[in-house]
Amino acid sequence: MNMNKIEPANRIGTTNRIGWVDTLKCIGMFSIYVGHFLSLTGLSYAFIFAYGVQVFFFVSGFFAISGKKRSLKETLLHRIRTLLVPYVCFSILALVIISLQNNYGLEQVLPLVKQSLLGMRNQTPAIALWFLPALFIMQVLYDLLYRALRQNRLLIFLLSMVLFILTAVYIDPIGQPKWIFSLDSALYFFPFYAMGPLLYPVLCFDWKELSMRRKGLFAVLGAAILAVTMAIYFAKMLPFYQLCKNIPLFPVLYPFFTACVLIGFLYILARALEHLPLLQAMGQKTLYFCGSETILKILVPEFLSICGLTFALNDPLSVYLYGAVLMLLGYYILIPIEKKLFGRWF
Repeated sequence: MNMNKIEPANRIGTTNRIGWVDTLKCIGMFSIYVGHFLSLTGLSYAFIFAYGVQVFFFVSGFFAISGKKRSLKETLLHRIRTLLVPYVCFSILALVIISLQNNYGLEQVLPLVKQSLLGMRNQTPAIALWFLPALFIMQVLYDLLYRALRQNRLLIFLLSMVLFILTAVYIDPIGQPKWIFSLDSALYFFPFYAMGPLLYPVLCFDWKELSMRRKGLFAVLGAAILAVTMAIYFAKMLPFYQLCKNIPLFPVLYPFFTACVLIGFLYILARALEHLPLLQAMGQKTLYFCGSETILKILVPEFLSICGLTFALNDPLSVYLYGAVLMLLGYYILIPIEKKLFGRWF
């Protein structure tokens, strides 16, 4: 495998695209759109939330290391422009839509503004937007550690695991997120971001260039990942959990390892679908999809109501189909409008 072929993807702002990376982001975003319908997704509910945001932090970590040397100030300004400015723009747009929908007065709008400013996980008016300040915290933290630890990516990952364990044990950001800018959630999910720079060189390869031995190893590993993924989806991992639950820190680490397996499954799926142009194109717009989710889920039912149409999400299949429709409408209609409004600022 020629490692030189993957170097361009490590440059911030590169025009080169990696097909399976964009496809993976599209699959992950579709999962989020569907997962936010909660129990309506049936078995998919717990399954999706075992990997949903983790896969996005992981993919974001692929590009944690810039090939262009920047000062800390330049890097910080870049992070602000690409994450916090979109967060503000999408928050304002969502607040306008929510306020119009509910005929809110100033006394109802001000608490929503406060929630947006605090940026806590699952407490922002547009539910998915907490991801952006959390990712900003991760990127700044990784930048600082990368400089302080002499560019040792493995050491940064090990330190991120320590932060993950301490956060899970003493703070519980999953059950009770309460730190501003989703700092507690950022520390909890930080290992997935820190894994990105470590594993990207391993994952970005041309299958045709692999030796038969390596193809065999990947095939065996892939089969194992698929088997465990099916066990997780059908909730058949309980005996294993019960067997190991008394091992120190196992209950804390179990969600991490579960997410890693499921990310492996999504990676396999993305490599299988990487040549579908629409999925790649949609994957390039995940920032806009993140900012548009709440807006789409308000506007589309309202538009259907105006047209005298009604619909109901009665089963997981209808949720999956509706999620796909929302993303297509977002890609072809809403996102081009948002790009006209905000594109020059991002």
